[in-house]
Amino acid sequence: MGVLTRCPLYLLANLTSIHTFDLAKRMPLPSLTQVFPGLNICYLCAMEMIEHEINQFRLVELRAKGILIANVADGTDLVGNAYYRGFDKVILHLQNIDGAFFDLKTGIAGEILQKFSNYRLGLAIIGDFSKFESKSFRDFMLESNKLGHVNFVGTIAEALDTLSC
Repeated sequence: MGVLTRCPLYLLANLTSIHTFDLAKRMPLPSLTQVFPGLNICYLCAMEMIEHEINQFRLVELRAKGILIANVADGTDLVGNAYYRGFDKVILHLQNIDGAFFDLKTGIAGEILQKFSNYRLGLAIIGDFSKFESKSFRDFMLESNKLGHVNFVGTIAEALDTLSC
């Protein structure tokens, strides 16, 4: 079964900034910006990382009270961190992804999902997708689910089953 890791400080780093997220309060952490001058404002987030191991695949399920992916940079950081930590597949929840991701005209979904593909990381997004009425998005979901690398599912059980192979 899954192993729950409470992660009070979710730190994502790239060459130009360090990002931590407080999605509930959006509280800047001036002490970090003082310690790391010139870096972007950082945020603190209570995020749960639930690790699953199925058929020799390491999966991580991410849960938070707010948005984890608001833009392409957030998605890129997530992919890099999952890859660095040795996970094969990632499970996200619909409520943790900004609505712009699901508007294909923004290009956010395409860029982020390309990163998952480049790093050969499987992805399942759990949620009720019936609220998305766009024909292009529905077609995108169906095609993604057929190919199996990115999956849009309704439950954690479906996500684990889909990502287990």
